[in-house]
Order: sequence, then structure tokens, then C-alpha cells
Amino acid sequence: MSKIDLYNGIKTDLTALRYTKGDGNTDTIKYIGLWRNQIQNERYEIPFGCPAVLIEFETSNFMEGSSKVYQEIDMTVRLHILFETKITDDLDILLLSQAIYAQMQFKQYGYWGLMKRRAEIQNFDHDNVQDFIQEYDCGKGFDYSADQRNTTTAEIDIININIENELKP
Repeated sequence: MSKIDLYNGIKTDLTALRYTKGDGNTDTIKYIGLWRNQIQNERYEIPFGCPAVLIEFETSNFMEGSSKVYQEIDMTVRLHILFETKITDDLDILLLSQAIYAQMQFKQYGYWGLMKRRAEIQNFDHDNVQDFIQEYDCGKGFDYSADQRNTTTAEIDIININIENELKP
């Protein structure tokens, strides 16, 4: 399990997303990538098309599991839905954000918990783009990658199960 599993799962599902705009035409997300504050650093960034979704991993809390062979992680993922428009009342950003919610709610990737939307933040304080942020709680994740114990693969051919159905007084 890793953030890579989570990132790749989200990216795959968002790449497949088709949504209907206010004019009845369908559209897709033009760019999906990792968040690194591209909006603030726009003049230094390689240009990308909108709408776009940038995936941000919030600060994570890690705790050792009871067996000490894994860590439990509380994870929140932010999806920055970037939208560019010159129209004063362009509702397509709301249609896109609703389609993303419908696509992402209750998805699960690897050893992460179910993704559940917990907040939406509208940040329109940018010159060229609107940043509509959705926060998803991924619940508890489990990271086993630090477990360096030797393992043995075993194959089971036959399982015999005997069930006693006797009530004892």
C-alpha cells in the first residue's frame, strides 16, 4: 500500500470521467496530476489544459499497528478542481464538481478506506482559474511496506471442516 496506489486509482477513475456541461455537450478532464501549488506558481509552470484536477495529500497521521509490522494512517485527499472561464455565471464548474463527487464517493484503492467527501471549499482568488476543492476522508489506511520479515508462500489443496451441532447443557 502506498500513496502511489491511491494516486493511480484516483487518476484512473477521473480519466474515465465524462460529464455533461450546461449546454448539453459532454467534456472530459484535460489534465490530472499531483498538487504542487501550480496556481500560485503559474508563471513558472508548464501550461496544462482545464478543466484539470490536481491531487493533494494532506498531512497524514501515522501510528504503529498492534503487531508493529504495519502503520495505520489517517488520510485526507484534496482534489483541486481547476476551471477556466470568462463567463460571469458559468455553472459548468458546479456540474463538473458534482460529477467528480459521483465518481469518487465510496471508491477504495488498495489498503485505504472508502473515500468519503467531507468538505468543499471554493477558492476563486486567482487571476485565470477557479480552484474548487473537494476534501475526501480515506479513513484508516495500512502500510505494510516496512515489514522486512521473511515470508513463505504456501498452497493449500484440501480443507476439511467438521462442524458439531450439539447443544450442551
